[in-house]
Amino acid sequence: MKKAKELYDKLIDMFAISNLNQIIALKNQLKDIKMNKGETIQAYFLKMTKIKNQLSTIGVVAPDKEMVLITLGGLPPVWETFITTINNINIIPTFDELMRKCLQEEASMISRGRISHHEGESIAFSAYNKRKKGN
Repeated sequence: MKKAKELYDKLIDMFAISNLNQIIALKNQLKDIKMNKGETIQAYFLKMTKIKNQLSTIGVVAPDKEMVLITLGGLPPVWETFITTINNINIIPTFDELMRKCLQEEASMISRGRISHHEGESIAFSAYNKRKKGN
């Protein structure tokens, strides 16, 4: 019985170390993630959400405030005005609210010709094109 307890304790210790390494790796991925040139905001949020969900799966909750700040920090310079506006509101939106605002801003930037996507269309871009064709 004593050996079974020792084996169990060793397994728990190994799992804890493995879990800690996984948490550190995921947190580092989250911290280093950036929106790539030509990437849609939808694809960028998908990457962020994937890591957030992986953390959640191993019992780590990524707070909305942290997710929002990391997400804003990974946006390219063309988003600077948007980031400044969000930061000046003094009320940090939830991660889901930020995603909605970013989708709207992406559609606005596309309609003004500030950005274009050569590597695929976002939902916002598709919606813009449908509206444009309908008018």
